[in-house]
Amino acid sequence: MHSIMLAVILSSLAAAQAEEPAGIPAVLDLATAQQIALRDNPSLQAAAERVAQARERIKQARSAYFPMVDATASASNTWLSDNSLDSARGEAFRGALQSGAATASLSPTGGAAELPLLTVFGNYAGAYADAMKAHAAVDNDYSSYNAAVTAQWLLFDGFERKFKYAAAKFNSQEFEAAYDESRRLLLSAVASSYYSAALARENITIAEADEAFNARQLKDANARRSVGSGSLSDVLNFEVQANAARASRISAENSYALSRLGLASLLGLPEGALPAETEIAPLPEECLEEMQEPQAEERISYALEHRPDLHQSAYAVERADATVKASRAPFYPTVSVSLSQAASTTERKPDMNDFATSVGLNVSYSLYAGGRNKALLMEAKSAKREAEFQWSDAQIGVVSDVRQQIENVLAAQKQLALQRANAVFVQKNRDLVEKEYNAGQTSLVRLNEAQRDLTSAQGQLAQARVALRQAWHDLRTAMGATLETCTEEN
Repeated sequence: MHSIMLAVILSSLAAAQAEEPAGIPAVLDLATAQQIALRDNPSLQAAAERVAQARERIKQARSAYFPMVDATASASNTWLSDNSLDSARGEAFRGALQSGAATASLSPTGGAAELPLLTVFGNYAGAYADAMKAHAAVDNDYSSYNAAVTAQWLLFDGFERKFKYAAAKFNSQEFEAAYDESRRLLLSAVASSYYSAALARENITIAEADEAFNARQLKDANARRSVGSGSLSDVLNFEVQANAARASRISAENSYALSRLGLASLLGLPEGALPAETEIAPLPEECLEEMQEPQAEERISYALEHRPDLHQSAYAVERADATVKASRAPFYPTVSVSLSQAASTTERKPDMNDFATSVGLNVSYSLYAGGRNKALLMEAKSAKREAEFQWSDAQIGVVSDVRQQIENVLAAQKQLALQRANAVFVQKNRDLVEKEYNAGQTSLVRLNEAQRDLTSAQGQLAQARVALRQAWHDLRTAMGATLETCTEEN
């Protein structure tokens, strides 16, 4: 029975592990890479913590609306100095002696009367003995105890706490917008690194095809030479061309490896590298929408509404306005109420009967502060104007950014159409030259030129395909649309 239950548990665990999604898939596309970066990038996580700190500052500002209650308690023991102890004991002795001497000659009824000399002497002796006791009763230390509970509530402060609370909220919204801006820039960096890796992968494919072509020509050249119809120069030529293609492949592989390392860093992988089995997804074919002209006004309007850095500038203006209003608070009186219960005792701990209660109303007004309050207000107003200018500059920058990226998209579309047509022409030309060379109707130099033209055209086509996707992503980044896309995917 136990073995059956254990088998069931183990099978359940194995099934659960099989259902868990892998951290990095075997074929990595751009959307997945961006989602991983948003989840694991340490810099973005640090930005999220700054947002959390700003939210806590809102709570700190809100605390000014509530009473502040403090409890204090202290206990101390004081040892008298020798001079103080001698003075205290002397005063106690003299006081007791004077009191005893004053009553030594009085009758038991308290009136003045003539008493026997022996009785008077005895009374003075008793007074002296009492004075010595009083002298000895003075200790060289004493203890004191203090306890208090105080509550204070600010009723009015010239609306300072109101606008400080508003400033804290706008500051928190600034940090949230800054966090979104960090996400936007991270997505852009991931796309740039991803497309760099995709281009390197395409270049590897092109170099491998070039290497295979020259290897095939080298094999044919060796075969012709072995039967006496070919030359050594042809063999050496294709050896050189094959080595050149191999060098291009090694360079492309190096670029691919470096791009993978850069992408892994952006994804926040602790190993600093993508898994060896993970490959960059091949570039898909361009769709009709990607070849259409983007509408400038529509995309500019979207950007002005969605760009997080623009939101950050707008919140900075709101925060600066709240700071201006808070800076007017010193020109108003401050009113608060207080309630306290306090006790102070010596030589014993206080109990409830020792506590005294006091209630107070406190009003304060700054009559003159050397111009400091006015200067603070002027500084806040200047900071607000600065924030407004920065907001205007940010708007101009957003519009310019969108327009520049639209121009890049248009240029990339034209380049892709041109390079795609050119690649077809060059491919046909290379195939014709190859047939002519094999038939002995053209020179080896012409074949080399045709193959180099084909390799160059294929490389330019791959670059144009990547550039178009990069341009579209840059345009969506300029609009702030990449954040919305990733949010929907998540």
